[in-house]
Amino acid sequence: MVTSLTLKHYKGTIEALQEFFKWFHYLQHFKMVYTLQPTNIRPNLIATALLDHRHSLKTLTFGHDYGWNESLPEPIDVSRFTSLEMIQLNGWYMEPEWVPSHVCANILSAPRLKKFIWDSTAYDTLDDSYVPLDDESITWQGDWFVELVRLAHAQGRALREIVIIFGPPSSQHFYWRGGENVPKLLEEVRKEIEKLGVQLTFESRSFLTEEQVCMGD
Repeated sequence: MVTSLTLKHYKGTIEALQEFFKWFHYLQHFKMVYTLQPTNIRPNLIATALLDHRHSLKTLTFGHDYGWNESLPEPIDVSRFTSLEMIQLNGWYMEPEWVPSHVCANILSAPRLKKFIWDSTAYDTLDDSYVPLDDESITWQGDWFVELVRLAHAQGRALREIVIIFGPPSSQHFYWRGGENVPKLLEEVRKEIEKLGVQLTFESRSFLTEEQVCMGD
């Protein structure tokens, strides 16, 4: 029985995708990645298409190369996914307009959701206006996470870990270096939210030097 599904390069409609999901009887892990060109399927539509698996799905991942390249005015709604333990979203569509109360209502209200991964990196097909997590954007983002965790704690949510993935798009490896300081700059944020029982961890995508790229390392 197939319980895990990774979907790549999907170019069909959301209706066809919803029918495709019906072939699986007990889907536990779903990952959407897209590496050729942007898709017109919003992440929230995919969550809706997966509703038949809301009692079995444990992880939901939108990879950093998933091709939806517009911000979403509201967080995707996974509140009815009773077994969901981990969700990974990209900072490209996690706008500051995503107020913590809406994130708690739509995402963290999933009763077993313990791990929230924020991938702040961007894929090269995205618009040049996107700025990944770096020294300049760190202040408001750190405050945002503190407010989110405080609210989740007050509401008795299951959240126990936030993971921030940071690093540049591959085309910016030569120019983007500030993000290497992200863990140090968020140290006070880490201490603050750990008091509320939530661990803050970091994952760094590779920072290649020009010499390494030329050598193929």
